[in-house]
Amino acid sequence: MQFLTSAQTQVELQELRQLLRDKGVPTLLQEDLAPYSKAMLYVLIDSQYNDAFQLMQNASHKVAKPIDQETIEAMEAEIKTDSSILWGSFKPYAIGVLFVLFIATVFLIGYVS
Repeated sequence: MQFLTSAQTQVELQELRQLLRDKGVPTLLQEDLAPYSKAMLYVLIDSQYNDAFQLMQNASHKVAKPIDQETIEAMEAEIKTDSSILWGSFKPYAIGVLFVLFIATVFLIGYVS
């Protein structure tokens, strides 16, 4: 999976995502959960990155090895159930929050004791 582009919101990337999907390039549209975040579009199959980039420049570009819609739908369904992919951009923030909570707990225990 390779990062392709980003935008302020998912809505801004929906048209591009649909174009790529229609041309046989499966993608993942992910919105980072951090403050002031951006929506990010990833190409799921590394070998299709160049085709995806070319489609951004020219919507009539012919994809070398397009993936059929049934396979794309299966890939998207698998991604929705794979929490490790969906947690990818959120994980650093979750770890940071847990660390802060740990420090606060230690401080409170020390203060109360």
